[in-house]
Amino acid sequence: MRRICELRLQQGYTQEFLSHLIGCNRRNISRYESGLREPDKETLIRLANILHTTTDYLLNLTDNPYNNKTTWDALHRDEFSGLFSLEVEKLARTALRIKTNRNKKGDATMSFDRLIQKIIATQNPTVFGLDPTLDYIPVAIKENAYSTHGKTLEGAADALLRFNKALIDAIYDIVPAVKPQAAFYERYDWQGVEFC
Repeated sequence: MRRICELRLQQGYTQEFLSHLIGCNRRNISRYESGLREPDKETLIRLANILHTTTDYLLNLTDNPYNNKTTWDALHRDEFSGLFSLEVEKLARTALRIKTNRNKKGDATMSFDRLIQKIIATQNPTVFGLDPTLDYIPVAIKENAYSTHGKTLEGAADALLRFNKALIDAIYDIVPAVKPQAAFYERYDWQGVEFC
């Protein structure tokens, strides 16, 4: 599948960087490019998405690298789209560099693999901050938590937990990462930290 190599080089990716984005071993990328191995269906789809093309193009079923529908990537990465994609790629490269440097130093490895894959998959480099206050929690959620724990610090912490779970359920497929703001939980003493 020489087209994988051509598109990878056009994107400025090394085999190692592409392997991290795909979630496979660098040797697999080399084998895909040399034709020694065929990617499975799921990997082929990820390759097409990351290389801004179609699975048909990678499989030599068409000479058109873009699908026939008008899509964000099929518009030849117009000025805005190109800038956005570049920012996502820069963020992923930075995370990979941090991970690689930590591995070389022998430090405990921070796993950025899932974060990198999620950033690329969602095309969204943002982090969703959870910094709730009780004033923002819907009354029904607070009443439910208070009926279990009473109007205590534990009841307040449980209300925050229920609200945050609902938020995460609503945004998990469009935002690559969620960061709870610890200070907002610490005000509810150890119960708040426990529920955080």
